[in-house]
Amino acid sequence: MRRLADTPTATPIPVPDSGTSESDHPFVAKHRTLLHKIGVTSGDVKTRISNAERETTFLLAKVEVVLTFRLANIDRNGLEALLHKFFAGARLDLELKDRFGFPVAPQEWFLVPLDAIEEAVRRILDHTIEEYAYSSESAKLVKR
Repeated sequence: MRRLADTPTATPIPVPDSGTSESDHPFVAKHRTLLHKIGVTSGDVKTRISNAERETTFLLAKVEVVLTFRLANIDRNGLEALLHKFFAGARLDLELKDRFGFPVAPQEWFLVPLDAIEEAVRRILDHTIEEYAYSSESAKLVKR
Protein backbone atom coordinates (compact mmCIF):
# COMPACT_ATOMS: atom_id res chain seq x y z
CA MET A 1 0.00 0.00 0.00
CA ARG A 2 1.31 3.42 -0.87
CA ARG A 3 0.61 6.17 1.60
CA LEU A 4 0.29 9.51 -0.14
CA ALA A 5 -1.36 11.56 2.56
CA ASP A 6 -1.73 10.14 6.03
CA THR A 7 -1.29 12.41 9.03
CA PRO A 8 -2.36 11.82 12.64
CA THR A 9 -5.10 14.44 12.30
CA ALA A 10 -6.21 13.33 8.86
CA THR A 11 -9.49 11.52 8.52
CA PRO A 12 -8.82 8.35 6.56
CA ILE A 13 -10.98 8.05 3.50
CA PRO A 14 -11.61 5.20 1.12
CA VAL A 15 -8.84 3.66 -0.84
CA PRO A 16 -8.63 4.26 -4.57
CA ASP A 17 -7.57 0.98 -5.95
CA SER A 18 -6.63 -0.57 -9.21
CA GLY A 19 -6.96 -4.18 -10.10
CA THR A 20 -6.70 -6.40 -13.10
CA SER A 21 -9.29 -8.99 -14.07
CA GLU A 22 -8.67 -12.70 -14.33
CA SER A 23 -11.60 -12.96 -16.77
CA ASP A 24 -11.27 -15.41 -19.63
CA HIS A 25 -13.15 -13.05 -21.97
CA PRO A 26 -10.95 -12.90 -25.12
CA PHE A 27 -10.60 -9.09 -25.13
CA VAL A 28 -9.83 -8.96 -21.41
CA ALA A 29 -7.29 -11.76 -21.69
CA LYS A 30 -5.56 -10.08 -24.64
CA HIS A 31 -5.30 -6.69 -22.86
CA ARG A 32 -4.84 -7.89 -19.28
CA THR A 33 -1.60 -5.96 -18.69
CA LEU A 34 -3.20 -2.67 -19.73
CA LEU A 35 -6.73 -3.18 -18.37
CA HIS A 36 -7.33 -1.82 -14.87
CA LYS A 37 -10.33 -1.15 -12.70
CA ILE A 38 -10.16 2.23 -11.01
CA GLY A 39 -12.43 2.43 -8.01
CA VAL A 40 -12.78 3.63 -4.45
CA THR A 41 -13.85 1.67 -1.42
CA SER A 42 -14.57 2.83 2.11
CA GLY A 43 -13.69 -0.59 3.47
CA ASP A 44 -11.07 -3.24 3.07
CA VAL A 45 -10.14 -3.90 -0.55
CA LYS A 46 -9.84 -7.66 -0.02
CA THR A 47 -13.35 -7.77 1.43
CA ARG A 48 -14.66 -5.70 -1.47
CA ILE A 49 -13.31 -8.12 -4.07
CA SER A 50 -14.12 -11.33 -2.19
CA ASN A 51 -17.13 -12.10 -4.43
CA ALA A 52 -15.70 -10.58 -7.60
CA GLU A 53 -16.55 -13.56 -9.78
CA ARG A 54 -20.26 -12.92 -9.03
CA GLU A 55 -20.23 -9.19 -9.78
CA THR A 56 -20.32 -7.57 -13.21
CA THR A 57 -18.41 -4.66 -11.68
CA PHE A 58 -15.45 -7.05 -11.63
CA LEU A 59 -16.21 -8.58 -15.03
CA LEU A 60 -17.60 -11.71 -13.34
CA ALA A 61 -14.09 -12.90 -12.52
CA LYS A 62 -11.56 -12.85 -9.73
CA VAL A 63 -9.37 -9.78 -9.68
CA GLU A 64 -5.84 -9.14 -8.61
CA VAL A 65 -5.28 -5.90 -6.70
CA VAL A 66 -2.22 -4.35 -8.25
CA LEU A 67 -2.18 -0.87 -6.75
CA THR A 68 -3.76 0.86 -3.77
CA PHE A 69 -3.47 4.30 -2.27
CA ARG A 70 -4.52 5.25 1.24
CA LEU A 71 -5.59 8.86 1.13
CA ALA A 72 -6.89 11.34 3.68
CA ASN A 73 -9.04 14.46 3.60
CA ILE A 74 -10.20 13.95 0.01
CA ASP A 75 -13.77 13.53 -1.20
CA ARG A 76 -13.82 9.88 -2.29
CA ASN A 77 -16.65 10.19 -4.79
CA GLY A 78 -15.10 13.32 -6.26
CA LEU A 79 -11.72 11.63 -6.57
CA GLU A 80 -13.22 8.60 -8.31
CA ALA A 81 -15.27 10.81 -10.63
CA LEU A 82 -12.21 12.89 -11.48
CA LEU A 83 -10.11 9.81 -12.29
CA HIS A 84 -12.90 8.33 -14.40
CA LYS A 85 -13.38 11.61 -16.27
CA PHE A 86 -9.63 12.01 -16.77
CA PHE A 87 -9.30 8.53 -18.30
CA ALA A 88 -12.72 8.53 -20.05
CA GLY A 89 -11.18 8.21 -23.51
CA ALA A 90 -9.61 4.92 -22.44
CA ARG A 91 -12.73 3.43 -20.80
CA LEU A 92 -13.35 -0.22 -21.62
CA ASP A 93 -16.24 -0.64 -24.06
CA LEU A 94 -17.45 -4.12 -23.21
CA GLU A 95 -20.87 -5.58 -22.56
CA LEU A 96 -21.35 -8.63 -20.34
CA LYS A 97 -24.42 -10.62 -19.41
CA ASP A 98 -25.11 -10.63 -15.69
CA ARG A 99 -26.16 -13.81 -13.89
CA PHE A 100 -29.76 -13.20 -14.99
CA GLY A 101 -28.78 -12.77 -18.63
CA PHE A 102 -29.21 -8.99 -18.71
CA PRO A 103 -26.59 -6.90 -20.56
CA VAL A 104 -24.29 -4.84 -18.35
CA ALA A 105 -21.48 -2.46 -19.35
CA PRO A 106 -19.00 -2.06 -16.46
CA GLN A 107 -17.89 1.57 -16.16
CA GLU A 108 -14.80 1.41 -13.93
CA TRP A 109 -12.41 -0.40 -16.28
CA PHE A 110 -9.82 1.47 -18.32
CA LEU A 111 -7.09 0.55 -20.80
CA VAL A 112 -4.43 2.50 -18.93
CA PRO A 113 -0.99 1.45 -17.62
CA LEU A 114 -0.38 1.53 -13.87
CA ASP A 115 2.24 4.26 -14.06
CA ALA A 116 -0.31 6.58 -15.70
CA ILE A 117 -2.78 5.91 -12.88
CA GLU A 118 -0.09 6.60 -10.29
CA GLU A 119 0.90 9.82 -12.00
CA ALA A 120 -2.72 10.98 -12.26
CA VAL A 121 -3.24 10.45 -8.52
CA ARG A 122 -0.02 12.38 -7.79
CA ARG A 123 -1.16 15.20 -10.09
CA ILE A 124 -4.52 15.36 -8.34
CA LEU A 125 -2.82 15.60 -4.96
CA ASP A 126 -0.39 18.30 -6.06
CA HIS A 127 -3.18 20.18 -7.88
CA THR A 128 -1.54 20.03 -11.32
CA ILE A 129 -3.93 17.55 -12.95
CA GLU A 130 -5.57 20.31 -15.03
CA GLU A 131 -2.25 20.86 -16.79
CA TYR A 132 -2.36 17.31 -18.18
CA ALA A 133 -4.44 15.05 -20.37
CA TYR A 134 -4.25 11.32 -20.89
CA SER A 135 -3.08 10.25 -24.34
CA SER A 136 -4.34 6.81 -25.37
CA GLU A 137 -1.88 6.89 -28.27
CA SER A 138 1.21 7.23 -26.08
CA ALA A 139 -0.43 5.62 -23.00
CA LYS A 140 0.79 8.38 -20.72
CA LEU A 141 -0.07 11.78 -19.35
CA VAL A 142 0.89 14.69 -21.58
CA LYS A 143 1.06 18.43 -20.94
CA ARG A 144 -1.89 20.33 -22.40
